[in-house]
Amino acid sequence: MVRVCGAGPPSWQTLPVESLPRAEASGASLRRLAAMDVFWLTSQGVWNAIYILIALSAGFVSPTYKILLVGAATAMGGVLAVTVPIAAGALSDRTRSRFGPRLPWIAGGTLVTVAGLVALALAHSVPALLGGYLLFQLGNNASGAAFASIIPDQVAARRRATASALLNSAGIAGIIGYLLLTLAVFKRLGNGEGAASTGYLLMAVAVGAGLAIALPFIGWRRAAVQTRDVSADKHLPVQKLMAPIRDPQFRWVLLTRLFQTLGIWTILPFLTYYFQDVTHAANPAASSALWQLAVLGGGIIPAMFCGYLSDRIGRRKPFIYISSGLQAAAAAVLLVTLVSDLRLIYLLGVVFGIGYGAYIAVDWALACDTLPQARIWAARDMGVFHASYTLPQVLGPALLAPALYWLNAPGSNIAGISTGGNLGFRAVFASAALWFGLATVMTRRIRGVR
Repeated sequence: MVRVCGAGPPSWQTLPVESLPRAEASGASLRRLAAMDVFWLTSQGVWNAIYILIALSAGFVSPTYKILLVGAATAMGGVLAVTVPIAAGALSDRTRSRFGPRLPWIAGGTLVTVAGLVALALAHSVPALLGGYLLFQLGNNASGAAFASIIPDQVAARRRATASALLNSAGIAGIIGYLLLTLAVFKRLGNGEGAASTGYLLMAVAVGAGLAIALPFIGWRRAAVQTRDVSADKHLPVQKLMAPIRDPQFRWVLLTRLFQTLGIWTILPFLTYYFQDVTHAANPAASSALWQLAVLGGGIIPAMFCGYLSDRIGRRKPFIYISSGLQAAAAAVLLVTLVSDLRLIYLLGVVFGIGYGAYIAVDWALACDTLPQARIWAARDMGVFHASYTLPQVLGPALLAPALYWLNAPGSNIAGISTGGNLGFRAVFASAALWFGLATVMTRRIRGVR
């Protein structure tokens, strides 16, 4: 039995689950989804650029241990990246308000995100930097988890890959926009502390504006549909929050996404230091942003094409195999050669981006196709799915930062191998290639999805 909230002040009636409208019958139009995706563009597109600013800020507050500070910040943020999406998603499923179950969490989380960015702009010490980053993590993960239920809530199964490609293309557009914004700030203000503070504040404005634009389309004026009365659950035990992991098919999807994202975020946080120490670029932060733009430029068209093609042929797995192969190949070239020629590095970025685009075209569709309880705990299950995306973003830097620091420092001997000579960067690229390979293995284990 379920409760359906009518328009205006909440009035409740009980209906059997079978009588509820399903997404297949009442799916949101792609035009409306595109308008809602403006929120995703501004809130989730921020991650690549913010790591450039965090690396820059770490160099000001702790020049000697900046790499370790980045690792420590992301390790602490990892706790929030795992727990917040799952808890916020489950609480969203249980929320009853005149604005529906999703909007309070999307709006509230966004306000906390903005507060975290402002705190980062004002941070001039290690504790302040860590505090601002954790506040940003808290808000961003809470709002992202609630928004992640939009596709299973409102998109018909036959259009999920197209909607997935649209959503992730909005994310790519956001990443590009923030990177261009960061480049503009660096060009005007240089690589100083003022540039980092300005970058954080401009991000805060953009995140808030994205929410304001998407708000009318998220559906807060519409009736809020819940597929079960979960408000009677007074507690959310851990076993209930982690229930989707017990479903074998959804678990393989989660592992696929975790390793795919881990491969990407093993590389991205340390790009600024790669351009500084290996290519000796005059402006390492700007070069890092340009490389990421090459990746995204290579990925946005394949993302839309592969999403459309996936829906047409009814297959998801081949696109993940293509993705893992291309990204692993790019990481392997960097591992073997430690490329210092900027033109070749940017070319590898385009190849990497094509693989990235092939994956993001189908990842959300793959999750929605295997959701264990889509009509009961959509936000909770997609919160777990969101955690499989956010966790690698903090786990990769946390794991690799100490290895990068110690292996790049000359004067030691590990298993007969002398450290120094940018050995740490070889370890970074080797681990990335490994994660992409494991993503392929996990994909093969998924049953019921071609």
